[in-house]
Amino acid sequence: MALDRVPEVRPQLTPLLEERWSPRAFDPDHTLSAEDLAPLFEAARWAPSAGNSQPWSFIYGLRGDDPHSTIFKLLDEGNQRWAKRASAIIIT
Repeated sequence: MALDRVPEVRPQLTPLLEERWSPRAFDPDHTLSAEDLAPLFEAARWAPSAGNSQPWSFIYGLRGDDPHSTIFKLLDEGNQRWAKRASAIIIT
């Protein structure tokens, strides 16, 4: 059988992954709270890590607070362009 006649096999993905969207810009008026982030951190806590080196640790800042400002200053200029509009910045 010629290789050009082999049908493409595409595995089924969970809808969460299939419908995933990566924004290139953030709404500067949208805000998240620590309570909004809590379920995201809990889900991430259960995710596997390279070398099974859990537990995960997270540092986050919400736009306008000191941690956000500190993390923002650590980013390169290219990342600062989008991060200034992000409601939260998270470091793992």
